[in-house]
Amino acid sequence: MVPIKQNLLSQSKYNLKVPVESCAKDMKYIVVHNTANDASAANEVAYMIRNDSSTSFNAAVDDKEIVVGIPLDKGAFAAGQRDGNAHGIHIEICYSLSGGTRFDNAEKLSLIHISEP
Repeated sequence: MVPIKQNLLSQSKYNLKVPVESCAKDMKYIVVHNTANDASAANEVAYMIRNDSSTSFNAAVDDKEIVVGIPLDKGAFAAGQRDGNAHGIHIEICYSLSGGTRFDNAEKLSLIHISEP
């Protein structure tokens, strides 16, 4: 079993990083992105939490673990459209800059967990 950890965004930053209209009952998308760098899931989430950009995501997946930064019943600002942001769960796949085995394994872990009932 892959470890799923939490390093949650402070609610004081929700006004910056979480669409106001997002809620669990309205989720209808899973939005998957590559991080375009080589940081671990823990580092990706820590960076998202500490910066003051509105760009955000719910979870990051690397080759060893999943780290949740914004609860899955909330949206994030990771998609180009407001509807996708407010009504999607946003997953970042790590180690995509260099590719290779770590990236391949991160992709596999994300697919396993997305497809589980």
